[in-house]
Amino acid sequence: MSKTDTSKQVSPESTPPWNFSWVVDKKLCGMAFPGKHAHIHFLLKNNVRCLISLTDDMEPPVNDYPELDYLSVKIEEFSPPTLEQVEQCIAAIEKVNQEGKAVGVHCRHGFGRTGTILACYFVKTYQCCAKEAIRRICSIRPWSVETYEQEKAVKKYEVHLNIGALPLNDIAQREEQNTST
Repeated sequence: MSKTDTSKQVSPESTPPWNFSWVVDKKLCGMAFPGKHAHIHFLLKNNVRCLISLTDDMEPPVNDYPELDYLSVKIEEFSPPTLEQVEQCIAAIEKVNQEGKAVGVHCRHGFGRTGTILACYFVKTYQCCAKEAIRRICSIRPWSVETYEQEKAVKKYEVHLNIGALPLNDIAQREEQNTST
């Protein structure tokens, strides 16, 4: 009687990266650096098919996962993204979401750079002002958008899009519309 190889039958370990949370349910999440294969398995199990890395000095172990698109947008720690970097990230998020898949955004700890991009996404998607987008992201992910320069980057993006302030109830209505589509 021969032994059966069960190594391929065992599912790989799956652990969420530190500071993981959904900011738009099953569409967009933020997290700290996903440095372990178990983190990547967790993301894939949760339909994350694009990982946007905002670190300038480290890369997650994504080479073994062809089903995961990887976008590296190098931003120095505690620094704001450029307008071009914001637009690059938002375009990637929108494209992947249109395909019915989720996107993960990370920096080293999942705070400043991650929060800045997520707040910019809220500015565009929910057509809210920078202040409201930052408040909303910080209510979901405390300590997001760490520096004044990062706050200014969100405001700059708002001005670039020429979006005026919307009350919170309008944002909630837009969130409902976006999740129901």
